[in-house]
Amino acid sequence: MFAFETVMEGTQEELLLVAQKAQDAVLKAGADEVLIYFRMQIRKNEDVTIEDKIGKYS
Repeated sequence: MFAFETVMEGTQEELLLVAQKAQDAVLKAGADEVLIYFRMQIRKNEDVTIEDKIGKYS
């Protein structure tokens, strides 16, 4: 079974860097192309936490 989604917590800059590193690793491993989809939840006056996103599943 493969994960279709990964939930991460961090600043937008940190998360984009993680995605760039993942892309680089996949291409270095031999892939000819990679598709990356971003979905970010941003609140005006408070942070969104991992618990907000996946707490209901534990």
